[in-house]
Amino acid sequence: MKYIKLFLLVTLAACVETEVEGPLPETFMISNDIRDIIFREGESYVLEAQYYNDSGIAVAVPILWESLDPEILSFNGDTATAHLSGIVAISAEAEGLSDDAIIEVFSPDDIVNTVTERSGMMQGVSGYNISGDHTLSINEDGDLIFTVENYTPDGPGPYFYLSNSSTSVSMAINLGAASSSGNYTINVSDINPNIGINTFDYVIIWCEPFGVRLGFGPLN
Repeated sequence: MKYIKLFLLVTLAACVETEVEGPLPETFMISNDIRDIIFREGESYVLEAQYYNDSGIAVAVPILWESLDPEILSFNGDTATAHLSGIVAISAEAEGLSDDAIIEVFSPDDIVNTVTERSGMMQGVSGYNISGDHTLSINEDGDLIFTVENYTPDGPGPYFYLSNSSTSVSMAINLGAASSSGNYTINVSDINPNIGINTFDYVIIWCEPFGVRLGFGPLN
C-alpha cells in the first residue's frame, strides 16, 4: 500500500509541477458559432457570447448587444434580425468587457461559400513532448470530422478536447482518449451534432486524471 501511495504522488507531481498557472485574465467573446450562420434578409437569429472568469470558468452574465447600422441588422435582446443585404459591425458587452464582429447579410438568392476545413499543429507545454497535425473538416454527409496524423503523446491520461481557450477546457467538448501514437479519425457530429466547424478555435491535449494541460494547437 505504501508503494501505491508513493506511485500516485509521483504521478501527480509529474502532471502538475511543470505547469503552475495563476489567475487567468477575465475574457469575453462573441461565440464562434456566428461564423457558421449565413445571415439572410428577413431572417432572425439568436446570438451567443461567453464570459470566462479568472479561473477560466464560463459564467452566465447579462449581455448588451448593439448594431452599428440597425437598417441592415437590428437587435431585440440577443435576437438579431437581418433587414437589408450589406456589411454591418456588431458589438457585445458584459462585465466591463466587450467584443465585436463583422456580419455580412445576404439576399435570399445569394450563393455563399462556406468554410469546410480548418487545420493546425499540436505542441506540448511545460516540457511535455507532444506533436501531431490536426484537421477539422466537413465530409460529404455533412458530418464534422476531427483527424490527427503523426500524433506523439506525452504525459499521463491524455484526452483530446476542442476548446475556445488555449489553456482551459471549460465549455469544451471531450473527443476521447489520446494515449496512443499514430493517426485518429473522430466523428465530432456523433458526439455532439450541434458543433460547427467554427465553434472552437483550439485543440487541447488534457491530463484527464489531474486536470492539467499537456499540449494544444490552434485551428487556423
